[in-house]
Amino acid sequence: MIQENHVFFFFKQKTAYEIKECDWSSDVCSSDLKPKIVDETLVQMPFDQTTKILNSSNLNLLGELAVDREDLEKKADKFKDMKVAMKIISSDVVHKSDQGAVRVNVEGVEDILAVWDEMTESLYESMSSIEIEGILIQPMIEGKEVIVGMKRDEVFGPMVVFGMGGVFVEVFKDVAMRVAPFDREEAFDMIQETKGYALLQGMRGEKSADISGLLDVITSISKMSLEHPEIKELDLNPVIVNEEGAHVVDARFMK
Repeated sequence: MIQENHVFFFFKQKTAYEIKECDWSSDVCSSDLKPKIVDETLVQMPFDQTTKILNSSNLNLLGELAVDREDLEKKADKFKDMKVAMKIISSDVVHKSDQGAVRVNVEGVEDILAVWDEMTESLYESMSSIEIEGILIQPMIEGKEVIVGMKRDEVFGPMVVFGMGGVFVEVFKDVAMRVAPFDREEAFDMIQETKGYALLQGMRGEKSADISGLLDVITSISKMSLEHPEIKELDLNPVIVNEEGAHVVDARFMK
């Protein structure tokens, strides 16, 4: 997401946006232009609220939630013939991977139940006051990983960001941004601005990813940011895009 000490100015020129970056930790920018930093502590929105907002925006989180071990025993059989990812759902867990709340390539009912036991025991030991809302079971799917996010700036309003996942965003900073609201045409411009667009089109005989489905996700976030001012920032990370659609695999809403 956007770094705290940076602001990106958007100057609309016909259908294109020019992005200029100012680093407020230096004297590069005029102090008269320095944005107001709101001193507030953000908290993660509960899972049920997050999914309710996603569903109302025609976005669905991949997989199925089991609220406890008994519920998991009933639902695990649906996934017995496939590899799955398992993610602990808790407002106390913001960064799932860093906090040991994610396992991937889990296969078989016994292993699914064992992973539940291992992860919950470990989290209760490290975070005694944690409240676990359940565990999300998701089929492992292939495709290109992208990130769609939003951060609400006090001056510019909701700023939506798109980029390819993995090293593209972490190393190459390959992202595009817009101030909401915007339409599908503008969202398509965002995708085309990234170097990762060539990967989404398909290379060396690969099928093209569902660009139309990805546009649905980006424009839904643009619209959502206006309809839900209580959301201060959000991350859909990753969204896995393949020829069959754009699948929201993880969502984090902060309020």
